[in-house]
Amino acid sequence: MIITFPHLLLDMDSCILAHECIDELASEMNVCSRVSEITRRAMAGELDFNEALKERVSLLKGMKEEQMKNVWNRLTLTPGAVPLIRSLKAAGFKIALVSGGFTYFTHKVASKLGIDFAFSNTLEVDSEGKLTGNVTGAIVNGQMKAQVVKKLAKKEGVDMRQTITMGDGANDQYMVAEAGFGVAFHAKSILKAATPHHINYSPLHTLLHYIGVEMCSGLVAHDFTNVRLVEMADTQHIVNSISLDQLLSE
Repeated sequence: MIITFPHLLLDMDSCILAHECIDELASEMNVCSRVSEITRRAMAGELDFNEALKERVSLLKGMKEEQMKNVWNRLTLTPGAVPLIRSLKAAGFKIALVSGGFTYFTHKVASKLGIDFAFSNTLEVDSEGKLTGNVTGAIVNGQMKAQVVKKLAKKEGVDMRQTITMGDGANDQYMVAEAGFGVAFHAKSILKAATPHHINYSPLHTLLHYIGVEMCSGLVAHDFTNVRLVEMADTQHIVNSISLDQLLSE
């Protein structure tokens, strides 16, 4: 399979990242067991995503900026993330993170990896820089992810048949089904049922083989591991500044 004028839209948590950021945030607030159970049920499709998100975020009320930084400092990439993104960018792909996670992390990850767009949920912050326990703006749930795929393809003048999507959980099933080539990565059974294309055990860059893109040059062994994001060199890459609300209004 050879993709031309290509766009890849990726989930972040447990896909590009080897973590669920909400669980890492919960650990900082000592509510890990309560949040992880809600996350498990939501990702398995047992709970409405919007209500589950609001319930989990409410448990983070009072969280400080320093605690957010603590989480960022320990985040690692999924094995194969670096060769996947670098190879696709070298081949001319536009790449977007479409995440039910949070802008605090998606924009940092996108900047580190040279990803073009990032769409996710925004945590509300009070005048003292602490989380209020609320999210602001449109919630990026499963249906919203599919809408972002369609809206971004239209904005970029790309046929939907030339889009690739990849995720791991129940809230990725709509965007995976919507795209020309949808991939379930180390996924829950509900997502596997939405597409015949699965990566069950091998690393993230296995996608390159499926779509006929060669591995780029200049990679080293460390690039294929759980690379810590804070250890990656800062880049001059500027993530496209279009917001979710702006994209939806176009």
